[in-house]
Amino acid sequence: DRFDDNVAYVQPTPGPGVFEPIAPTAPVDVKLGRVRPFSFDSQSKYRPSGPIGLTSPQYALDVAEVQAYGKATSTVRSAAQTETVRFFTDQAFVQASRGLRALATTRGLDLRESARLLGYAHVAIADTMIACWEAKYHYSFWRPTHAIQRADTDGNPFTSAEAGWTPLVAGNHPEYPSGHGCLTAGLTGALRGYFGTGRVELVLTSTTTGTTRTYGNLDELVQDVENARVWGG
Repeated sequence: DRFDDNVAYVQPTPGPGVFEPIAPTAPVDVKLGRVRPFSFDSQSKYRPSGPIGLTSPQYALDVAEVQAYGKATSTVRSAAQTETVRFFTDQAFVQASRGLRALATTRGLDLRESARLLGYAHVAIADTMIACWEAKYHYSFWRPTHAIQRADTDGNPFTSAEAGWTPLVAGNHPEYPSGHGCLTAGLTGALRGYFGTGRVELVLTSTTTGTTRTYGNLDELVQDVENARVWGG
């Protein structure tokens, strides 16, 4: 399935909007977008439309929000928001798997139904992540670190460059689409399909913060993950 392939990272021509590594190590999981999916025939079949244009008003608003709330030394991010960011810095697939196992146990699922739930969710997550990483390296969109430090090059009069800006949490891979957002969509979509409703009580734990969060509605989890990635920069 090509999961064990060694795929070298090739840097696209640098410029406004173009991802460049933000760590001395190689960008993360360059190979993943080339892995053979379980449930569809092309890694690019579900490629989303591209990121928001650099010169658009919405882009400026989004950059300003991340610039203020996602900065490592932000003075506007609350303690509760910081805790949300930290909660979701746990290894995402392991965190989701713990929650799935607990859900199967809490619901009293027998061996067959437990296997069905876990297989359904894990295949959905895996294929979503393959499609997500294919899109990441297709669009190769810059991360907030460079988008904010080099905002004077983006052609948008409503963004402001901030030298030395760094995020609370850094990821060394293209910014769009969000990897954690993709994984969460795969997980919650599978659970909605299995249970026939979004009102599924899901308990997640974090080894990073040592805390537990209980979600009564899957949309609440999606919202928390979306916010965590903005507040984390």
